[in-house]
Amino acid sequence: QPLCTKSVQATVGSFVENVNQTAADGVYVTFNSPVASQYKESDFSIKSGEATVLVKKVKYSEDGKTAYITTATNFIDGRKYTVYGVRLDRHFLRRI
Repeated sequence: QPLCTKSVQATVGSFVENVNQTAADGVYVTFNSPVASQYKESDFSIKSGEATVLVKKVKYSEDGKTAYITTATNFIDGRKYTVYGVRLDRHFLRRI
């Protein structure tokens, strides 16, 4: 039997739950909580190796938990990309 038990409550900030590419120049990024008021276009970047894909536009869902990121150029087939933001990142493989 344990000598002592203690409960600890921790607050976890926003993080990316999923990235889903739906177009040659766009991805949906789903967060664990609403972030629409926290992040704008300049807070995101998408990279593949040393190459950076320019983020052209970010549009949020009504609940603020999903961002649709449109890029200035198309993703290259078969490349691994990483979506970066302030305090977050997530990988996806170009498949469209």
